[in-house]
Amino acid sequence: MNQDKKILLLGLLARLPANISAALIPEFETMRAGGAKHLPFDEIIELLEKNCIVQEAEVKFQPSLSRAFFEPFEALFENADTKLLPGSIDRKILTNIWVAISSKIDPMRLDEIETKHSNAILRNDLTSRSQCGAMVRDECLGLQEVADDPEILSEWDSAISKVQSVRFYNLLKVENKAREHHLCVDLDLDVETSSPESVYTDFFKALEDENVNWAADFALLLMANSAKPWHVMRFFKSLAKGTNDRKLSLTALNTVGERLLATLDRMLDEINARKSTGDFDGVELAAQIEEYNKLNHGLEREEIMARDGPWRNKLKIIRGKAGKLFADCCENAETAVIAAYVLDRTKVKGAGTMDIPRTSSEPNMAKVQTALNFASFITAVRLFAPLAGFSGAHEKTYKVILRHSDLVRNGLITLKQLEDGGKFYEQWVDIAEQLTAEIDDKDAAKSFRRQIAA
Repeated sequence: MNQDKKILLLGLLARLPANISAALIPEFETMRAGGAKHLPFDEIIELLEKNCIVQEAEVKFQPSLSRAFFEPFEALFENADTKLLPGSIDRKILTNIWVAISSKIDPMRLDEIETKHSNAILRNDLTSRSQCGAMVRDECLGLQEVADDPEILSEWDSAISKVQSVRFYNLLKVENKAREHHLCVDLDLDVETSSPESVYTDFFKALEDENVNWAADFALLLMANSAKPWHVMRFFKSLAKGTNDRKLSLTALNTVGERLLATLDRMLDEINARKSTGDFDGVELAAQIEEYNKLNHGLEREEIMARDGPWRNKLKIIRGKAGKLFADCCENAETAVIAAYVLDRTKVKGAGTMDIPRTSSEPNMAKVQTALNFASFITAVRLFAPLAGFSGAHEKTYKVILRHSDLVRNGLITLKQLEDGGKFYEQWVDIAEQLTAEIDDKDAAKSFRRQIAA
């Protein structure tokens, strides 16, 4: 074999998956032992052995079979270090569920699925990998149905409550039925239409007729995976005429509305926690308020809430909380800027009494950074404030910060003209330029710098 053919052969063998590499090793060893001389057997066998070791090591970092098993429900799993959203499942119980299930499935059948799963990963075959997860889900569902006991998981492991056992049975049932109809439970709802003519709407109605808990879990799964979760409310309009939150709140479908409302409330808590640290990206904080606006008004536009229905009443409370929080954000912004950019009323020769920056003191850069964060937030949230109901508070704060920024710049320009800048004058110029860029614009900041340099 010439060198070019040898390189080509070794290159092809290097790309083989581990299971095929392992199967070929004894074949080449037999050929070598038989005295064949036409191939570089030592190099081939060494490469195949190395290929098996490397790929087996890589498999350890690939998703396990248990991950494929739980995958359709992933969006509903949360860590219980924060209050779970209605309809969510505590992630820590998943290990108990998997151990309980895997210990009851026939070992030979489970080993067969494990092998298929490992081979699928080696081939990077995502479809086959997902099918392996579905096989285990079907095995689990079969065990529960043979026992005719949705609570059987709690008997296999006492750490799993009866409620958790029934809930997981319902999820398995919904996913199984959806798969039979060639539907997915873990896709963004807007990928498929949620109109009355949609196959997803038909499937929801069929589930609701059979078991309202299954319909609720189907809606929760789609909602948890959707960028516009409020669109799931359109399913409800396909039910009986006049369906609203009064009627829905008396059924298992109440969890869907409660989850949307709890999501809104969690958004506010996250905004409050972020702004309270002072260490945040102002643009990102504004984006969080935009997300709140989308969900808040999206829920309203679906027109599923009665005037004094239970969901409507909770939404009113949440909006009141939001109004206070967003007004507080504005007040915090004013306070932060004034505290970082300290001005003293000073008599200036030839100019009377003016507000002059305290350039004899070094700027507190931690306070300055917080002020800049708030200033960028006030600028970025300008478009979203009216929809969020705090346009008045925002406009007042914007004017206060803009005026304070003007005073800082005018004071620094005056000190420059008097040639009496103070020890930390240059640092004050730098931070004033940054504030101007955030609350006004970059052109104003450049203009200020040119005036100082003149």
